[in-house]
Amino acid sequence: MSPDLPDQDHDLGAGGEREAALLARLARAEETLRAIRSGEVDALVVTTPDGDRVFTLRGADEPYRIMLEQMSEGAASLSSDRVVLYANRRLAQMLAIPLPTLVGSPIDQFIAAAQHPAVADLFASPAGDSRRSGEFALIGHEGRRVEAQISLTPLPASTGAAWCMIATDVTERAQQLAAIVESSVDAIISLNTDGLIETWNPGAERLYGHSAKEAVGQHASTLLAANAAEREPLLQTVVETGNAVQIETQDVHKDGRLIDVSLTSSPIRDLEGRVIGIARTARDITEQRRAEAERIELIEASARAESANRAKSELLARTSHELRTPLNSIVGFTQLVELDVLTPRQREHVGYVLKAAGHLLELINEVLELERIEAGRITISPEPVALADTVRETLALVAPLARDRDVTLASNTDGLARDAHVRADRQRLKQVLLNLLSNAIKYNRPGGRVDVTFAITDTGRVRTTIADTGIGIQPDQLARLFEPFERLGAERTDVEGTGLGLALSKGLTEAMGGTIEVESDPGIGATFTVELDGVGAPAAELRPGVSELAELDDQHGTQQVILYIEDNLSSLTLVERILERYAAVELIPAMQATIGLELARKHHPDLIVLDLHLPDLPGSEVLKRLRSDETTREIPVVVLTADASNLHSEHVKQLGVAAYLTKPLDVPRFLEVIARNLDATPRRQRER
Repeated sequence: MSPDLPDQDHDLGAGGEREAALLARLARAEETLRAIRSGEVDALVVTTPDGDRVFTLRGADEPYRIMLEQMSEGAASLSSDRVVLYANRRLAQMLAIPLPTLVGSPIDQFIAAAQHPAVADLFASPAGDSRRSGEFALIGHEGRRVEAQISLTPLPASTGAAWCMIATDVTERAQQLAAIVESSVDAIISLNTDGLIETWNPGAERLYGHSAKEAVGQHASTLLAANAAEREPLLQTVVETGNAVQIETQDVHKDGRLIDVSLTSSPIRDLEGRVIGIARTARDITEQRRAEAERIELIEASARAESANRAKSELLARTSHELRTPLNSIVGFTQLVELDVLTPRQREHVGYVLKAAGHLLELINEVLELERIEAGRITISPEPVALADTVRETLALVAPLARDRDVTLASNTDGLARDAHVRADRQRLKQVLLNLLSNAIKYNRPGGRVDVTFAITDTGRVRTTIADTGIGIQPDQLARLFEPFERLGAERTDVEGTGLGLALSKGLTEAMGGTIEVESDPGIGATFTVELDGVGAPAAELRPGVSELAELDDQHGTQQVILYIEDNLSSLTLVERILERYAAVELIPAMQATIGLELARKHHPDLIVLDLHLPDLPGSEVLKRLRSDETTREIPVVVLTADASNLHSEHVKQLGVAAYLTKPLDVPRFLEVIARNLDATPRRQRER
């Protein structure tokens, strides 16, 4: 460039023309200075009276060359055909080759042959992309391999070069990533944007059975997918959207079997964020799916079992109700007959009927109780229970049976403190002891013996032992002893039983936090041991005495009214027959709930006896209406029903009932409840 300099001999006279010329010269001088500073000028030609003088700007780019040589990255300028025109010492060091060998050589010569197509694609990127990059393997002296991130920037044609290349050594990072990939238990593979496999780790070989040599270069969907047509759009989605995709699907093993896999496909990007490939991880979830299927099956089986248990409970409750209703008539009327004057033979026959009915009722009660235990609905009210007193009461209950069978009962409390208590439900404990003592007597021999002893264990538990001198139990039968309905052959003898007593005793003992065990010597006898937690004695409390059974008479000088709401004619007739013996009591029957409610409001009876299963309204609804009406709210209600379900009874009791009695009717108990509630009702003279 040869800018004009001021002419010393030029006329600088005043005037606008001179000023304009001066400003033009100044502008040219400023442009020249800018060009020098920007490096666009290689030399400066100055015209003087002595001739033109050339000032070269040699060395103006020296600072930039020094900077390139000091870089930690390799740098080079390339021609349009990718020949190295200039390279810094760092690039030569990375490849371990002399700089003169590097300069003048095609850059492709130093890139792994397998990556030449990818290099060509990188250089062929659209012209609008000012910068592009990719990760390649540089091959140096004697095959030295360097993993490098290559960045290309197009250069202006005026520079004499087409590209500026920067190579960053990422070998260490690549080695770390490679170690992670190689040691991964998951299959990790990389694909190009066409879906061809480029890398294949040992995890992929274990999962799919193909070696890296067999897999690399193959199309992933064709080689691995159970349904290639469905898998192909997945690859396109990742490439086109740049978003990762995760699915659970099935792939194919080399041997043809299907593998359940969790598949994640993520985009591989260059430095500019362009998607240049796909990283895919596959995890074998075959066992996980199998476990999930088993879990679902277990849940469904549990639901089916729960449904079956509910159906069983409903069936037992319904069966109990249907059995108790006719049994109520059998027992009730038989008890009425027993109250009459009978011959010894007639009384014997009545006794047989009551005994058989009692056995049937016992069976019904034990089946229901066992079902409650199995369903986890057993009601336990634990409290400190005086063990010696409870055993003494139970022995008194079985004493008549022992006398009939010629069996001696003995209890030794030497190993038990007088005030020793156990944590138990008093009634349930009594039921367990009654079952064990009854069995010890029934399966004993004439002249035999039953011994009850006690001991305190090292852990503070109280052990009760019931030993008999009976026939004993065979070793192969012990495992079945506590199974429901298992009588171990006793059903072929004249010993009565249901086969539920021991199963029920075991369930009740465990529900109270205790254990029950058995030992036996065939022909010598059996020993049952019950252990319960020992506790301190409760604080003393005053208890009212139990009065004798109240009699229904006319001592109050006025007749008392009982309303009985019952749809079963035989049950209604039974109660009528029971109460007709007492002139002081008037019974008003109602066979429908709505009629019963109307009669209650009209007559305001002293007591209402209510069945729960009525044709027009549930008994619970009748109770609610009675309690919500001011005229009937205070009338005591005694429930008499064939429904012995604990859940139902607890629900009904919460509605406020004076007593809950179940069928078949125990006449003395019924009369006691009636008398107690009538006695507690304020007497008043009624208008007739």
